[in-house]
Amino acid sequence: MSDGPKKIIKDITKGFAKHGYICSEQIATAVYLASELEKPILIEGPPGVGKTELANTAASYFKKDMIRLQCYEGLDESKALYEWRYGKQLLYTQILKEHWTTKNSAALSTALVDCFKQKAWEKVAFMPSIKSRREVREYKRAVEWIRDCLGVEPDELMRTLTGHQPSAKDASEAVTYLIELIATEEPNTLEQLSDDFRFGKSKMIGWQKLLFLMRQVDPEWSKAHERLKELLNSLDTSSAGDAPVQTNLFEASSSYLKDKDSLPSDSKTRLISRLTKLKNNPSLCKSKGTSTERVSNTLDRLLRGLIPTVAAAEREAGLAKAYGTYSYVGVRGNASVVAKKIIKRIGKNSAIQLANQILEVFKND
Repeated sequence: MSDGPKKIIKDITKGFAKHGYICSEQIATAVYLASELEKPILIEGPPGVGKTELANTAASYFKKDMIRLQCYEGLDESKALYEWRYGKQLLYTQILKEHWTTKNSAALSTALVDCFKQKAWEKVAFMPSIKSRREVREYKRAVEWIRDCLGVEPDELMRTLTGHQPSAKDASEAVTYLIELIATEEPNTLEQLSDDFRFGKSKMIGWQKLLFLMRQVDPEWSKAHERLKELLNSLDTSSAGDAPVQTNLFEASSSYLKDKDSLPSDSKTRLISRLTKLKNNPSLCKSKGTSTERVSNTLDRLLRGLIPTVAAAEREAGLAKAYGTYSYVGVRGNASVVAKKIIKRIGKNSAIQLANQILEVFKND
């Protein structure tokens, strides 16, 4: 090796030492070669030996940005490698979806807070294996992002966060963010979800009573409960004609909600907005052939994820004529094969409803 490379390797060793990393000549040589050849280095070793610290020190020494991609099972290049300016938001969204799928409530709280802090809904990548179908969506409303990316209503998300939660502090912070978000974007939804409601013959508790009971179990829930009460009082005041609701977390990014052009982009959010206007307008409901009670009950069930589709909600609210759908499924094969065919043909939610109806028929016979 000539004096030139040797001098550079010594400089790397001294430079790393100034940044608090003591490296051997072999490590300095590997770093030098990677820099000269513009090739990556694969570093292996047990936790705690300094793999990440080497990357941090190298980035500081060469005055480069340090980009850390936390890998986990199921993450591949189609989900992780995209435009780096979106990388953090995309990764947080993907991690949140993974934790929601597995119902890991402890990790779900942390992931949700990270997404709120990073405003992950502003850039969301959908990256199937077919490159031509890859796209980045921008959600103007975080509630739409929750409904579209997670496929869940805020009420179900809230009840998952409050159940089976080992860390009440993390869960309370996540719920506080969620409450702030809905107060900013859908204040009427927050009011409706906070009240108790009836599900069949059972009476279910709303968010206000739920958080009150949670704080009796663990004082960490006091912050979320107090914030909910504060926002509900603000909503009552603003409805009387006073100042609008002020939220700490989303007020700066919610000016678009005042623009007429900023309408909800997904069909469920548009229907929720439509039902919210109808439920307090008897004459308008009458003109559409329905009633405020019917609309209010439908809205209550839709907000709690009890109605599977927008079309079903419109029919239940009396805003669309019911129609029959006939589907024929071959019944050859064993029960498992037939069940899979039915689910594939009519969808998971419809299959569940069909199974429940079959059980009801057997009970009544």
